[in-house]
Parts: sequence; C-alpha cells; structure tokens
Amino acid sequence: MRFAGITRVIFGATQEKVAGKYFVFPNLKLGDFQAAGEPFEAIGGLFEDELLPLYENGDE
Repeated sequence: MRFAGITRVIFGATQEKVAGKYFVFPNLKLGDFQAAGEPFEAIGGLFEDELLPLYENGDE
C-alpha cells in the first residue's frame, strides 16, 4: 500500500469477529500492518459494535 501513497488503513471491525471472506488479504493480521511502521499506520475495530450486525447473516 505504501507504493500507492497510502499511509493509513482503518478497519471498522476486527478479523476475530468477522469472516475472512470479507477481507481482501485474510492472512494478513492487524499486527502485520502495524509492524510496517512509519509512515504507515493501521488501526482496527473502530466501529465494531455498530458494524457487526452487517455481517450476522453472511450475506453481502
């Protein structure tokens, strides 16, 4: 993502609570993004309580 000039990624929910099919790179964990260090920032679960109902049925 850095090569595209992206310096921050924000995940609304964490992978532990949402099926992997909803993630483009399901094998990359939040810690992997965070380990990239400066100038890249990654945070997750920001709006998890509000977003989890969207994933309950597994329907897109």
